[in-house]
Order: sequence, then structure tokens, then C-alpha cells
Amino acid sequence: MHMIRIGVMMGGKSIEREVSFNSGRTVCDHLDTAQYIAIPIFQTVNGLLYILPQRFLHRGKISDFEHRLHQEAQKITWDELKHHVDLIYIAQHGSFGEDGRLQGTLEMLRIPYCGSKVFASALGMDKHIQKTFLAAAGIAVPKSIIIRDVSQLPELSFTFPVIVKPVHEGSSLGISVVTAQEELADAITKASYINGIQAQPVIVEEYIVGMEFSCIVITDIQTGEFIPLPPTEIITDAGNIFDYEQKYMPGRALKYTPARCNAQHIQTIQDTCIAVMKALDFTNLGRIDGFLKPDGSVVIIDPNSFSGMAPTSFAFLQAAQINMSHTQLINHLIKTELHEQLHANIMSNNHQETASVKQKIAILMGGSSNEKEISLESGRNVTYKLSPHTYEAVPIFVNSQLELYKLDQKLLVLNTTQEIEEHLTPELKISWSQLPELVDFVFIALHGGEGENGCVQGMLEMLGIPYNGSSVLTSALCMDKFKTNLFLRNKGFEVPAGILVNSDNTFQELTKQLPPFPVIVKPHDDGCSVLVHKAHNEQELNQALQALYSSGKTHALIE
Repeated sequence: MHMIRIGVMMGGKSIEREVSFNSGRTVCDHLDTAQYIAIPIFQTVNGLLYILPQRFLHRGKISDFEHRLHQEAQKITWDELKHHVDLIYIAQHGSFGEDGRLQGTLEMLRIPYCGSKVFASALGMDKHIQKTFLAAAGIAVPKSIIIRDVSQLPELSFTFPVIVKPVHEGSSLGISVVTAQEELADAITKASYINGIQAQPVIVEEYIVGMEFSCIVITDIQTGEFIPLPPTEIITDAGNIFDYEQKYMPGRALKYTPARCNAQHIQTIQDTCIAVMKALDFTNLGRIDGFLKPDGSVVIIDPNSFSGMAPTSFAFLQAAQINMSHTQLINHLIKTELHEQLHANIMSNNHQETASVKQKIAILMGGSSNEKEISLESGRNVTYKLSPHTYEAVPIFVNSQLELYKLDQKLLVLNTTQEIEEHLTPELKISWSQLPELVDFVFIALHGGEGENGCVQGMLEMLGIPYNGSSVLTSALCMDKFKTNLFLRNKGFEVPAGILVNSDNTFQELTKQLPPFPVIVKPHDDGCSVLVHKAHNEQELNQALQALYSSGKTHALIE
């Protein structure tokens, strides 16, 4: 029997790497060795990847073995990762682990992984934008304002005390309770510079009074329905907030699992957490933090697409309440992912700019989307138009398997991506991991698919290469037309009325929700001109939907 190799990603580039190492170690310890082989993958703070020897796993902290990695661990590149693992269990916390960058990297490498995908992961690490999606779903969140310039103190529409926290860090880092105006500036500065590298936006939000809770939500493998576990009540010592020390230092916060409230309140918490999972597109696992107010209502303060896996973490405390051991929970999460996306195929197999040196610009073109021919045209155009006095253009073709090939002029002028693929030779192939050595900047000329949905962006950020265009979250959001319209509508912009339907909906079901004819029918997750139809009546609508579904799409946006 083929043993499935589970790569457990730990360490990483964030300020939470020690906690990540602890989570990764726990996953390796409790993996079912009758079914899986644990491959501990450690990422250093500067982004290098190593397969850890088992003896390193039980060192007290990263500094105990990091200086020995070069000699005693197996160094690998991102492109080599797929030869060592069948699936990745992400145990990395914080930036570069939870925020869509790692997820995008794995998507580009075609390596399956546990947990939420690029958009949901990026959204889960943006405490500002996620509030818009939660509010749109009717889920209560604290009043808040965002501060992008730490030198400008805000005018508050709510009273002290307030909570101050960074927008893009984990749920327990850089958080302060501020009780008076004179404390606000220091708290904002602390939150903004918490990672010690660069300033980031800060959120100031109202202080919620009530019972603080955290609720883990997993997925039923067979039905795909969410299963909320019994929530944990959190009581911090001396009235503190549940920050990094309260969460990770022994003997600090008290945790009661299940929470000490009545069955109706438990149900309200669990129902709200399921709604949060759906609103933010979280899959497989989520940890939803919030407050049960004295009036019985629930306010969500921090949804997480990821949960820590230390031996006494919320996930294990709550799973124990339904008689799941550490091993059973970890295996459940892996099997859920295998069932969802791997069932059919798991067994198959900085450069410093100087005046005298031209910057090398990689132009990515081609790809696997429906718009690869347009991408080829865009890429050629950029290659030809870059100033030869300032830049050295490096045209790179992304084939249908998302592999990279350097193009010479003979290949660059071929008419179609199919022609180019037919003429590619092994000596032209390069790995993603080689890009930082070969170029200074990547110009993304890919259209649709992985080129626009945050995956390429995540890979390039993981490699530390600057690129044109928007961030992982913005890219992922804008490739989903339905979610983009939802976001814009809730920000006060006028957008077309629309509904999202899937191929399982009967025609009778969707006609009850339709906007008036004529309507536009198109994929919600593709380029702006791909598979777009105009329907003047029900017959034309049905024909448009069938055309879209027969192309392989599972959802349609009707607006």
C-alpha cells in the first residue's frame, strides 16, 4: 500500500515561528503512522526550506538547532517539494503562513494542502476587510476604524476603553486595551510596528463586554457540512485581554470547555460560527473568536482560517469533548482534504540596483486559464516595449502545468501557446526557486486563473521577488465577481443586482430569484469576457447556463 507523505510546514518568516514549530511538532507526533509518513518541512526566517531530521523535532526551540540545519538537515527548493510530499499540512502561523502567500505558492506548484484556500486565507488575515464580509452576512462585529498613518490620531465614534491591534498579524499579537486618549498614540505605534520590520495599518475598535469564547469548526467528511465543536470560555488573569502571553504562557488564562453558559447560548455561538465560516469561505477548519454579550447576542472579534496545534490548544480541548483524540482530529482534517480534492490523484504521481547594471525583468505569460492566448499577446507586448537601455527583458512562458520555460526569440514569435508548448525543450526549463537568482522583478502578464487570483502573487511574495499589480487578497477578491460586488455594495457603490447559482440548482429554483430580463450570465471566477452570455428569456438563460456548465464551470453569476 502506498503510504501518503504528509509534509508538515513549520517555522516560517513570521514573528510566530516558535509557536508554529510547536504546532508542527505536535502534528508530526500525532500523525497516524499506519496511513501517513510525516515529512517535517522547516522554513527559516529568510525563507530557506529544510527537511528536518527527527531528532530536531524535539529540541526546545528553533535556536537549539537552526545553526545546524546546513550540515545536518536536507535543504530543498520549492520546486523540489512536490517530489517529497503528497499533501502539505500547514502548521505555520501568521504572515507568510496563514495569509494566502503560502497557499498561493502551493497552488502554483500543484501541491494539495489542508485548510482554506488563497482568498479565504488572505481575508482571514485582514481584520479590516473581513468585517465588511461579516457585516454583509448579518454577523455582528465591533465598531472600528482603520488607521493607515500612525502619526494621525483618530476621532473615535465610540467611547473608551478601546482595543488597538494590527490589521495583518495573528489574533494575539500587538493588542492593547486603551482606557484614555493619552494612551492611544503609544498603543497604535506598538501595533503598527509589532513585526519589527515595517509599519502596518492598525484597527481601533470598541471594547466588548461579555463572555469571551473561541469555537473550532471542522467539516463533515461525507456531507461537507460544518461541525462546530463545543466552544471554550476564556477568562484572562487580572482582567487582561487574551493576548500572546495569555494564550501561550502556562498558567495564565483560564479555559472552560464547554463554555459555562446554557444550551441555547451554546447553540447561538455555534450557529454564528458556522455563518462566519460560510461568509469568509473558510474550509476544513476554522477558529472563530468572539463574545457572548449579556443580552445573549454574539459579536465576532477575530475569525481565523487556521488553528494552533499545540498539545493543549483549543482544537484539541474541544475535540476531546466529542471524544476525538489528538491523532483522530489531525487525521480527520487530512482525510477531509483528501476527500475534497485528492481522492482521484493522490496516488499518482535581492538584487541591489546600480546605475551600471540593467534590471532583469521576467515577463510571465501563457498559463493554464482560458485567457492564455491573450496573456501571450500581453507578454510579448511587454517584452518588446520594455526600454532596452534600462531593462533586460527575460520572457518566461508558463505552460499548462504551471512550469516555467525561458523563451528565445524563435519561440516568442510563435502564434499560439499550443505551438510554443510543442517546441519547448528541457534545457529551457527553469524552476520557480531559481527566479530570485535570475531576475530582479517579475512583470505578471498572465490573465485569469492563477495569474490573477492571488496564487502567482503568493508564490512571488514567498520568494521575495517584487512584482506589478495588487496584493494576494485584492487579487483573490477581484477574481470572484460575486464577492467583489458584495464588497463594493457594502461600501456604498452601485453594482448590478445578481445571484450566484451552481449546477445543482434546478431551473425552477433559480427563476424565483432572478433579476428581470434581460440578464447577463457569466462565470463568477474567470476573466471579464470569458463565457459571457446575454439572455432575454428563460429559454436563452437555460441555454447560456448549459453552455457555461458544459465548459467545466460549476457556478454561474446571473446579473
